[in-house]
Amino acid sequence: MIWKIGGSICPTCGGPGRESPRHPGALCQKCQAIVVDSAGNPAILANESFSGGLKVTVGGKTIKSMEAEGLPLYTNGIECRAKSYRFGGVVVQPLQVWQALADRRGCP
Repeated sequence: MIWKIGGSICPTCGGPGRESPRHPGALCQKCQAIVVDSAGNPAILANESFSGGLKVTVGGKTIKSMEAEGLPLYTNGIECRAKSYRFGGVVVQPLQVWQALADRRGCP
């Protein structure tokens, strides 16, 4: 898995990234569209409401908020996590990227 500060590379396919300095490991739209859960069920990612929050629907079950942010998701065999984007939308990054960014910021 390769990712760069600045987001120029999608970390799961190696193609063009989303160019997001805030989320440098954000999956490209193509890879985000094929996200699945640990059982291989396609995952539908959305905001809970206009004010944000994350909602993930997998296998006919909808998971919201913090539980949804902790749900293991996979793209091209790489474990990822989804979170509500700061100004709406959803961002998906590999788990390793979220952890590396938290370490840099001194977050748990």
